[in-house]
Amino acid sequence: MFTLGQSDTFAPEITRLEPALSVEDLPERSNDEGFAEAISKLQSSSPEERSEGVKELAQYQIQSSVAALSSVALHDSEANIRALAVSSLSSINHESVFPAVLIGMADESREVRAAAARSLSRLSFDRADAYVRVMETADEKMLRDVAQACIQAGIVSQNIDRITSSDRRQAYEAFSLICLLAKAKMTEPILQAICNHANIDVRVTAVHLLVIAGQPEVIEQLRQLTIQDGLAEEVRTALLEAMYKLDQARLKPDEAPKAFWSSNESTAETQGEEKSKTNGESQFERAFEPDFATEFERVFEPVSDRKVERHVNDVEP
Repeated sequence: MFTLGQSDTFAPEITRLEPALSVEDLPERSNDEGFAEAISKLQSSSPEERSEGVKELAQYQIQSSVAALSSVALHDSEANIRALAVSSLSSINHESVFPAVLIGMADESREVRAAAARSLSRLSFDRADAYVRVMETADEKMLRDVAQACIQAGIVSQNIDRITSSDRRQAYEAFSLICLLAKAKMTEPILQAICNHANIDVRVTAVHLLVIAGQPEVIEQLRQLTIQDGLAEEVRTALLEAMYKLDQARLKPDEAPKAFWSSNESTAETQGEEKSKTNGESQFERAFEPDFATEFERVFEPVSDRKVERHVNDVEP
């Protein structure tokens, strides 16, 4: 959620991570004989035949095709076939292809990385929502693989630089990626930015966003930073204020807000317009710790309470 103030940046106005908007699921399978033939070609020992199967699968916008192409993109022994599979996933252009494309950004092969970068630029869905959906649906290994790929490919460092952007879509996308790293327990790039980033505003904002991410181990990591020698006073102050508010929230557990995904009840009074969820949509594997948004509103209090509309991501990678 965003609350618009008079600052040139939007990150301090972010108070929570919102659930991903509902998207229409792809059809599960196809009874077309051509689809079955394409799947069978992926098992061939011939690289040429596997490549042909990948090209044919790109024509089928179904879940089974995404699963098969993702497996090829991650595991085929031939780099050119992995690259072709990544490109084929982008032609399907559904949120379900996002994890495999991201992981392709960190492939050992330059050819695959280039294909993944091109594919990422062609995907037209909301990227912040896509990060959230990965958190909602991925198992622990996939979550960590995606997080590691984002770190290795430079996506994390790029988004850290954007957390003080005046573009609310960029700022919120960066926040959603920070939340993904926190859930994957891979926050080292964010902690390093808090200590060492050249822009002091980025460092202070990173404290704000990482705490809102709400993972319990992150809180202890931030607490350790407060006693680090050589830390800029403005950053130390932001850390101490954050720790104080979190401690106060822990002393008042009944007042701590619930995680946003813990209930399907309307929360219009505090969140604005309620977002629709598809029937049977999976929830997080385990809920984050409360994000303590209420407690943090006084630390990072926006100048105005006027709300802005939900972002639509059109940021180039």
